[in-house]
Amino acid sequence: MTRLKADLTLLMVSMIWGTTFILVKNELVYLGPMALIFWRFLIATFVLAPFLLKSALRASKFTWMIGGFVGIFLGLGYLFQTYGMQFTNTSKAGFLTATYVAIVPLLSFLIFKNLPSLRSLIGVVLVSGGMALLCLNQRYEFQPGDLLLLGCAFWFSSQVVFIGHFTQGKWKLDPLALAWIQVAVATGVAAVGTGWWEDFRVDFPLKTWGVITFLGVVATAL
Repeated sequence: MTRLKADLTLLMVSMIWGTTFILVKNELVYLGPMALIFWRFLIATFVLAPFLLKSALRASKFTWMIGGFVGIFLGLGYLFQTYGMQFTNTSKAGFLTATYVAIVPLLSFLIFKNLPSLRSLIGVVLVSGGMALLCLNQRYEFQPGDLLLLGCAFWFSSQVVFIGHFTQGKWKLDPLALAWIQVAVATGVAAVGTGWWEDFRVDFPLKTWGVITFLGVVATAL
């Protein structure tokens, strides 16, 4: 892949990622956060199955265990994000979710003793300053939605750290197997939450089903 194609791909991914915040916030009028996550990941699980399921079925028990942990992190990340978006605007939600990039080197050091680079530490300081300016009110307090989105960033960074650690070095677990397992487990997490706190429904407007399909196929599976 050429540099131009790589840059265009990253631009497209960023545009899709940014669009999801607006779509999710708008559709929360018609269904609960858990249900939205469940249907989104259920669709992604089936879309990915023809490409990744064979790798997952051949994977070791250890791969399934790590994939299970990563899937729980992924499901919790989307749960915190979707609930948090009910209490804040989409631009702030996007920024706070993206702080996971700064949390990754810190978590990697705390869990696996990987020393962060100087650039990573500078990034942490800059992100922390931006987060404070954006979120703190006049009494220097975070709002409930902001705290949920920071929780989302923590779970997403946990997912990234575990995947990065166990697909490299002495472990070298199959990333294709991990990809399908984590999406399937996240679907299970959302299913349990939907059954416990919400209701399983399918009587959504056609537009809502279109958004859920886009989220599942384009924003999650791809």
